[in-house]
Amino acid sequence: MENTEYLRTVFLFRELTAMELVQVNKVLRTKRVPKGTELLREGEGGEDMFIIKKGAVDIYKGEGLSKRKIAHLLPGSHFGEIALIEGGPRTATVVALEDSELLTLNRKDLEGLLSQNEHIALKFYKAFTKALCDRLRQSNDNLIVAHAL
Repeated sequence: MENTEYLRTVFLFRELTAMELVQVNKVLRTKRVPKGTELLREGEGGEDMFIIKKGAVDIYKGEGLSKRKIAHLLPGSHFGEIALIEGGPRTATVVALEDSELLTLNRKDLEGLLSQNEHIALKFYKAFTKALCDRLRQSNDNLIVAHAL
């Protein structure tokens, strides 16, 4: 499936028109990784967000005995968005569970695209904010469960 068609299925881009999807596709890069590849390491720098097109990843917090899996992501999911927006250190480690195909979006490329197209910017940030709110809500629910144990 071509990337522009695939982007229609990704929550962050569902509200974009066909022409806007073409513009987004121009700044995306495809990355293929084999099973077991560590895509991101907690604490390291980064400027890219990833969208899973094929495959699956697990997300971990901590190291050694304190390492805990916090999420399992499938096609259509995204990760690395904190680095995309603020450029700070990675907040988790991400490992490919199977051979995967990812779409990468670089912070500078995104900033360039959004500065040139206000309509894309408004739609993207609205969806992005909702996605982050959903993740925050899930984190809060997980904290309640953890404290109950």
